[in-house]
Amino acid sequence: MHSVSALVEALGEQLAEAWNWRKEHSELLAQPQKQWPQIDHAAAQDRRQPFTGYAPGSHAYNPGMFGGHPDTVRRLQSAALMDNQRHEWQQFD
Repeated sequence: MHSVSALVEALGEQLAEAWNWRKEHSELLAQPQKQWPQIDHAAAQDRRQPFTGYAPGSHAYNPGMFGGHPDTVRRLQSAALMDNQRHEWQQFD
């Protein structure tokens, strides 16, 4: 878990650096107008953007919105990923 956390933190730092560079050098990476067809006054630089981010409560939770392959549960169970299944690892090839 520590290595995953370290990876995510390092990746976040790299993404933040890239984003800051992009903001400071916007003229070097021109975006085609067709990529953003519905730009209006709400997207002006001097206005607060309508996107509220990923803050808690910013999107209603609906467990029915998740989907997956019917075999996913069987595969997760076979992988013995839960702590109470760890003893099964000794039987793996």
